[in-house]
Amino acid sequence: MTGEMKPSVGVYVHIPFCLAKCAYCDFPSVPVAGREAEVGAYFRALLDEIEAGEELRDSRIDTVFIGGGTPTAAPSFWLARVLEGLRRFEIAPGAEITVEANPGTLTAETLRTLKSAGVNRLSIGLQAWQDRLLKTLGRVHTKDEFLRQYSSAAEAGFSNINVDLMFALPGQSTYDWMETLESVVSLEPRPAHISAYGLILEPGTPFWEKNEKGLLVLPDEETDRRMYEDGVGFLGRSGYNRYEISNFARDGSVCRHNMKYWRREATLGFGLGAHSFFGGARWNNPYDMAEYIQRDLTANRRPCRIPVPKSEAVEETVFLGLRLAEGIGLPGFEREFGVRFGDAFGGRVGEMASLGLLSVENGRAALTDKGFGLSEKVIERLLAS
Repeated sequence: MTGEMKPSVGVYVHIPFCLAKCAYCDFPSVPVAGREAEVGAYFRALLDEIEAGEELRDSRIDTVFIGGGTPTAAPSFWLARVLEGLRRFEIAPGAEITVEANPGTLTAETLRTLKSAGVNRLSIGLQAWQDRLLKTLGRVHTKDEFLRQYSSAAEAGFSNINVDLMFALPGQSTYDWMETLESVVSLEPRPAHISAYGLILEPGTPFWEKNEKGLLVLPDEETDRRMYEDGVGFLGRSGYNRYEISNFARDGSVCRHNMKYWRREATLGFGLGAHSFFGGARWNNPYDMAEYIQRDLTANRRPCRIPVPKSEAVEETVFLGLRLAEGIGLPGFEREFGVRFGDAFGGRVGEMASLGLLSVENGRAALTDKGFGLSEKVIERLLAS
């Protein structure tokens, strides 16, 4: 494509290796120890997939997110080679390039390698401030290790740092949760971004199995909601704006890559189990490691693209767009789907508005503060057939 600006795309790269799998994790990942040969084979297959990325040739990459697993559990030179492979295509000036990291894996050498490779945003998974909760989660780091590596990242020149946190954990009190938030906000330098997710029990995980046996003691629904609401209030007073249900940013530090998902913009996924949304269609890579590594890209270079039906696109727009504080642009909704937002959902929009859960004004539909606390129920009601 020449003579005109290429359309923008976000790139996600999945690195499925970690030091140890956490008790709540259902992402495709495996412990890295003893897998040196498999790690090399995986990255070579990943680089081949990127090189064969047909959609990349006519796109302009403006965000990159390298996630996992724990990308920094793998040798850092492989991560640099991944970014080198992406730079064979067009990367926009000032592109946001994020790497996820787990405390315990950020050595000085890794930080230098990432910085020189062009990484400008780190997402560090702390999850909780209390070592006893980290042990319960199956994390392989302590609070003190997080503190050392956070300081090392800042000294290496990383100023755009996100800290991942979780609430409603087994054995976690409201005091524990607020201590975690207060401690993270007090870090120097202050994190640019904080993600605060409620624990979700995923089928097949150790937490799921323990819960099925009645062995997992979780905060009740009222405590869960209070943790969320207290956290939102505290972070807002501390200068972190809630721009998405679980994400809070200081001015200018919104995660541009994740915004692409919530706005249903083009994203291309590379690596084990990675998903793509491009040209109105979705597809994903194999979840089996051997299948991913051994597949023949020349014979099977285009996984089955599945066009998203209009009805699904409408639902996606609602349950993704209403996660955002900005909500859904009504003129854009009408242009894309040929129907007004209120008409698409009958009287349910007016019902949610009358209950003070949904605001429909100034060309946007968005959850109110009250609606954010009941977001799942509001969205479920809107989409009810």
